[in-house]
This record gives sequence, C-alpha cells and structure tokens, in this order.
Amino acid sequence: MKLSRTLLSAPVHVRRLCLGLVLGSGAIGCAKSASSGTRVVSVDHSVITPEELHARNFTNLYDAIQALRGNWLRTRGNDSFETPSIIQVYLDNQRMGGLEQLRSLNPRSVYSVQYFDGIAATARWGLNHGAGAIFVTSQR
Repeated sequence: MKLSRTLLSAPVHVRRLCLGLVLGSGAIGCAKSASSGTRVVSVDHSVITPEELHARNFTNLYDAIQALRGNWLRTRGNDSFETPSIIQVYLDNQRMGGLEQLRSLNPRSVYSVQYFDGIAATARWGLNHGAGAIFVTSQR
C-alpha cells in the first residue's frame, strides 16, 4: 500500500517508466511460459559428432572438417612474426603435429572432433598453441 501511494505521488514520467517495467516483465513471463512446452536443442559448433562424420562418405578427416567446419582450418592471424603458431592436432591426448596429420586419419575410426581456439588451447596444453588445436577422439 505504501508503494502505491509513493508511486501515485511520483512525477508522470516515473509512473510511465514503472508501468512499462511492469508490463514488460509480464510479457517476458508470458513468452517464457509459452515457449516452455517446446524443446530447444542447442548445437555446439566446437564439436563434430559421429553422426555428422558418418552422414557423408569422407575419404579423410581433413576433408570432413573442411566440409563441416571449414573455419577451423584457418588461422586467425599471426601471434609472432618470427615463428607463428600453427593449429596443433591431438589424437587421444597425443600430439600429432599440424593440420596435414588429419589427412592420415579415417573418419570412420573417429568418435568426435573438437576445436579449441588459441586461448583455450594455450590454457589446456601450454605455449605454442596460439593458433588453436583440434582434438580428435578415436573409437575404442
């Protein structure tokens, strides 16, 4: 009751602002309740799943990544002019080398592929990962 008396004695622009906030929050609440019945599936664009790999007949993992997530294969600029970093490739926690190593992997033997940007790769594996890393998990 005290709040409504204060609001009534407030200037017109303050009352309009409060009314807008109240109506806006109601609309948001309605939107949330209306959409709660639908199922939203989020897609993680940093991972390639086995379903994506096996949906098409790729000859090697490099071709699969190029077709599905081509932006993973491009470096985002030099982190050093003397010795720029390359995108590192890991297979089951073993460092394989650069992107050319992906050409030797059969997509049918791969469970998943995950991309780490330069910051995440450096935090996980240390220096010389400024260009990022591609982490391959094989089927066991």
